[in-house]
Amino acid sequence: MYELKECITNVSIDRLTVIGSIIDTQAFQINIINDYNITEKLLPYSPNTGYDQSLKLVEGLGHIDINNRENIVRYEYNPNTIAPNQKFYVEIIINQLKNISFSRVDIAIDFNLNGFNDFDFQCTRKVKEYHVLGVTKKIETKYFGTRNSDMFYRLYDKTIERQEKGKTDVPQGWWRLEVQLNTKRIVDDFLYNEFTPFYDMIVGRDNGFDESFFSQCKNMKDFLFFKEVYIHRNYLDMLSRREKESFNRMKKEYEEIIFKDYIIIGSLVQNELDTIKKQLQTLINQHNVFTINFNR
Repeated sequence: MYELKECITNVSIDRLTVIGSIIDTQAFQINIINDYNITEKLLPYSPNTGYDQSLKLVEGLGHIDINNRENIVRYEYNPNTIAPNQKFYVEIIINQLKNISFSRVDIAIDFNLNGFNDFDFQCTRKVKEYHVLGVTKKIETKYFGTRNSDMFYRLYDKTIERQEKGKTDVPQGWWRLEVQLNTKRIVDDFLYNEFTPFYDMIVGRDNGFDESFFSQCKNMKDFLFFKEVYIHRNYLDMLSRREKESFNRMKKEYEEIIFKDYIIIGSLVQNELDTIKKQLQTLINQHNVFTINFNR
């Protein structure tokens, strides 16, 4: 499995949502809202979300939501795609804010894996998992967890995604494993060493379903039931509570056997995760804006 580390081509922040209080509302109006090098237009926003306005920024700079009653700003952008000549504008935005925190951080690991389906990615936490198959009946996307949870993972074929968006000259075998940290609490846990993403994700060679597990089952019926649901996880939603309990018990027994030779993905990118953590802490403490590029 050591060859998998050589297949990692990039580690990056794919999205960042900064929350902060406006230091000077008049200066914010002049330097951000009225600066058309930054703001393309000012849009009304649904009051149900707690934000009154939304700034549509020029291409590449992301967008800003404003709570005028409490002078709170939510600024979302992708540090990985900020052009060198745009970094100055991001710094202007960040430096209008105080009491900075993050409500969302997405971190992506890119792989060059022509034989992707030879590998088996799994989450060691108990999470809802579902797969999306392509026209060839091979997996194109795997989800571990749900979008409304504190965090979830998405594993997908980046080559196909880019091609579907009309991009040309896209490298083949480009796969991405992405974690989405959805709340301030989970981001703070990452920043202050309570939690490190990707350490609950493991990977090994996919040798297909291990038929020898039959010897651990009570009978053929149990074995066939487990095999079918394990391979086709979308069936889980169709099971009764008792059937789910039975499946989860057998899944634990099965994975204790097959995952012995798997490696932890977080261990492959620990240095990059440490760098990202320090960069985020620096943004909070010193307002230093960054772009991260770990191309190998």
